Amino acid sequence: MASLKFDDNNVPYLDLGDGYRIALEGDEYTDAKAKEKAARELRETPDVVEQSLQELRSLLQEEKTLYVPMDNDAFMIKFLRPCKYYAQSAFELIKRYYRFRSKHPDLCDELYPASVKHVYAEGLVHFLPLRDQHGSRILVLECGSKYTNEQLCQAASDEPLLLLCFQTKSFTYEYENLSVRCSR
Repeated sequence: MASLKFDDNNVPYLDLGDGYRIALEGDEYTDAKAKEKAARELRETPDVVEQSLQELRSLLQEEKTLYVPMDNDAFMIKFLRPCKYYAQSAFELIKRYYRFRSKHPDLCDELYPASVKHVYAEGLVHFLPLRDQHGSRILVLECGSKYTNEQLCQAASDEPLLLLCFQTKSFTYEYENLSVRCSR
């Protein structure tokens, strides 16, 4: 079972045991395989990234009701990357992000690793120690016979981390030896 710990710099990580741990990775991938995949799947090339950043900044400058750190490329790329560097889509995503934060401060404020530590301690959410064949992390959300639907709905409404999990693009559900993969 995973446990939340902090390194010497007070940065949180999940200790999965047996020498495995998961930490936030701030570094970009630099190997040729990862860059080729990003270019193929996300249109992530230096030219497209630069053009998308410029277009997104233009759209945000016209929107007077949002305060967005437009000079922070890393922040902007967090919205451009899932939108495959289409600036208009990233702009809409930013607006939805801030609208959600303003409507649900109870879910977004004070969201620190320590505030959701019990989710890991109870085994409701955990990560597999190894990545899949594509290099992606695998998050497991314990459902089924371990928790009732009411418990899961309550947890999702109370816990920002679980709400985030429920908003992902795909899930794998396990119901008593039957796995079902669902995508939105």
